[in-house]
Amino acid sequence: RSPSRGLGDVYKRQANLTDADLSEANLSYAKLSGADLSGAYLGSANLSYAHLNKASLALSNLIGANLEGANLEGANLSNANFSSAIVLGAQFGNNVGMTEEMQQSLRARGAKIPE
Repeated sequence: RSPSRGLGDVYKRQANLTDADLSEANLSYAKLSGADLSGAYLGSANLSYAHLNKASLALSNLIGANLEGANLEGANLSNANFSSAIVLGAQFGNNVGMTEEMQQSLRARGAKIPE
């Protein structure tokens, strides 16, 4: 796997990326609205300013991923792991599977989550 994969201009609305290994991939500004990323490994991936609204990130691993400014509104976050992820300015809202603990952790790191 190549850590410098550049996929930033990807336009994959409703793409099926279930269980994909996208670790360290450059997906900044990618348009992945409605994509199925269930179980995907996105550790240390650059997803800054990506469009992930209504995507499924259920069971995905986002440890250390950069989600700065990303749009995750309406995304399924069931059992997703955001440990050490950069979420400054990332937009959440109407998310399936967002626990109170997840919400508090994301807010504390600068994510935008409506009350």
